[in-house]
Amino acid sequence: MRRNQHAWNLRTAAHLESDFYDVASFKAGGSSLRPLELAELGDVRGKSLLHLMCHFGMDTLSWARMGAEVTGADFSPDGRDREGPRACRRGRRRRDFRVCERLRPA
Repeated sequence: MRRNQHAWNLRTAAHLESDFYDVASFKAGGSSLRPLELAELGDVRGKSLLHLMCHFGMDTLSWARMGAEVTGADFSPDGRDREGPRACRRGRRRRDFRVCERLRPA
């Protein structure tokens, strides 16, 4: 598990800079959610969501922007602690981020 955690820690910096994640658009107010995800969950206002393996939290924050009370959990501390994700989270409510090992949230 430690190797996998280390591998995801290394990916975080690259993912923050990648076109795939498009962090700049997200910070400007965009959503990272796909049409299928939106259709399947529907209106999430006031609902409690647990987003497992949230990486650096863009989907978690997208759900929060839509009104969900959401907790993002990931086992990679880099995903939670990087400046990019922290900047994405500033001023946001209705969200919580946790780093956990296996199924034991911190």
